This record gives sequence, C-alpha cells and structure tokens, in this order.
Amino acid sequence: MGKLKIIALLVLIGASNFLLKAQDSISIFPNPTTGPVTIEISLSHTDTVTINIYNRWGQVAIHPITDTILQIGIHPILIDLSTKANEVYFGLVAFRHSDRRIFQILKQATLFIHAETNLTQNQIQIFPNPVGQFMKIAIPENMISKPCNLTLFNLQGNKIKIVQMDQCDNELVVELENIPNGMYFLRIENEQGFYQSKFIIQY
Repeated sequence: MGKLKIIALLVLIGASNFLLKAQDSISIFPNPTTGPVTIEISLSHTDTVTINIYNRWGQVAIHPITDTILQIGIHPILIDLSTKANEVYFGLVAFRHSDRRIFQILKQATLFIHAETNLTQNQIQIFPNPVGQFMKIAIPENMISKPCNLTLFNLQGNKIKIVQMDQCDNELVVELENIPNGMYFLRIENEQGFYQSKFIIQY
C-alpha cells in the first residue's frame, strides 16, 4: 500500500507545477538539507492549508500544519528532519480553495561533497538585500583564490544566470540587469562543495 502511495505522489509531481495560480508559489530551502527545512508559501488570496511530509513508504513523517488559515502574503513554515532517516521525502500542500502542490526534499548527512571540508561553517553574504542592478557577494575564506561557479535560480528552480570564474575573489560583483523583480536563490560551488542563499531583486 505504501508503494502505491509513492507512485501516486510521483505522478502528481509532474503535473503539480500547473496547479497553483500563477501568482502563488512554494519554495523549499535549503534542499538538500541536513535537517531543518523552510517551506515558504506565497499566497495571493486567503486560504486554509494542510501540509504533510511522507517518507518513501508513503507514511506520514511530519505533519506541520492542519487546516490552518493563511492570509495573503508570504508564510515561512519550518520543519525539522534532523531525527529522520537520510532519504527522499515527499511533501503535499493541500489548499481548500486551490489545488494541491507536491514537492520533494532530500535529507542527507552533509551539505558538502567532501566530508573533510565543511562548507556550512561559513555563509556567503549578499548585500544589499534586496539588491538592484548589481549584487555584491562576500565569499568565504575557503573558496577564495579557487575556481568557482555562480548560478542564480528562480523559485521554480530554473537557471537564470550562470557565471564561471577561474578564481574567486573575496568579494564578487554580479550584474542583474534585465532580471525581473522577485525572490531568487544564489548557489556558489567548487570542487569541495557549495553554498546556497536566498535574495530579492527589487529595482
């Protein structure tokens, strides 16, 4: 029975991007995660929301909210998978006045590629935030003077801009011209691992 639930969820994932109204959105970060995850729901209308997180067997692992009324705006909902097994989880967000949304969360032991280099000890800093036509990024010491790639994603996970650098300086400036206002994710990575952070573009 559990396997049938997962098959049903996987089928729904393919179609779920079209279920919410265009102006509504759901973002999950960080993803992958070592435990804490924020589910950020942006609503253009008041709605009653229920969230369930399922493990690979179709069993409810976490039940963050049930029939909770959320007003117009952005609602961050924190869940914690720290005590759960390292595997893929499936989330179901059900709305009373809109269709449901399905997403995946990967829970793993670390957020870096090589165990001997923990990139989560330092965080990248983006300033100002919100940013305008240019974004300044303070790079952690363990990435300076090394090749790195910068990737900007929108909330749908689409790559908006990619910058490849032979050597990362301690401070980088990225041009954001012609990118629409909104919320985005910045990912900086090299052969040792990656950092990911959220920022807002507002001209």
